[in-house]
Amino acid sequence: MLANVCAGVLPWVTDNEFVNYGSPIKVREYLATGKPVVITPIYEYERLDGILRVSRGYDDFIAKVGDALNADSPDKREARQQAVKEATWDARAEEVSEAIAALVERK
Repeated sequence: MLANVCAGVLPWVTDNEFVNYGSPIKVREYLATGKPVVITPIYEYERLDGILRVSRGYDDFIAKVGDALNADSPDKREARQQAVKEATWDARAEEVSEAIAALVERK
C-alpha cells in the first residue's frame, strides 16, 4: 500500500441521458494524476474497467473505493496515466486538423 493514497470518485446517478451520453473530463483528469478512480457506469469509460473501477451498485461502489485505497501500486498508477496520455487537447486538435485536411484534399 502506498502512503497517503486517495481516490478520485464519481458516484453519478446514471439513469438519465445527460450523464449516460456525456463525457466527463474529470475522469481523465483523475486518471492523469495516477490516483485510483472509482466511477458509476458511463459508456465512454466502460472500456477502461480494470484501469479504473466501474461500480455496479451502492455496495459495490463502497467496496471498490476500499479496494482502490488498499490495493494501489506504482505500476497501477503508471497504467492509469498511460491510459490517458494521448487524451490531451493538443492530440484532439491534431485529429480534427487531420480530418479537415483530408476533406480539403478530396475537393
